[in-house]
Amino acid sequence: MDETVSQILQIEHFSFHIQNQPYCIPLEHIHEVIPAPYITKIPSHNEFVKGIINYRGIIVELLDFPLFLGFDEPVNSFTKIIIYKKENLLKGILIGKKVRILRGLIQTFPLPILFKNMPNSLLIQQVLWDEHTLFYELNMNHHLFS
Repeated sequence: MDETVSQILQIEHFSFHIQNQPYCIPLEHIHEVIPAPYITKIPSHNEFVKGIINYRGIIVELLDFPLFLGFDEPVNSFTKIIIYKKENLLKGILIGKKVRILRGLIQTFPLPILFKNMPNSLLIQQVLWDEHTLFYELNMNHHLFS
């Protein structure tokens, strides 16, 4: 994609909000979205690992995405978890409660030069606009999700 030109693409993304900031992930990366079950805390070398969950008999490591962004959001009955597959392993991302599917023609923008120099900028793949909201598409190849 040209680094300076926006495009209009037909997409399907799952969107969610962390502290009123909208993010999205292409549906092709998502295995399932579930309500947060009981989370077992474990010692980890990664401070952003919230713990593990039992997902249909499979132990899944759970990344606390709000904590990674600097927010300590409590887990409650409204909290959702995105289950995704990475290199034949199921992993989970703890997200907020405000979720929806983005479908249709969406305008995409390359990351502004200033944004590329910010911390965690490699986490964002591109910016999407659906006529109402600006979404940051997560880069699922970022080491955080590995």
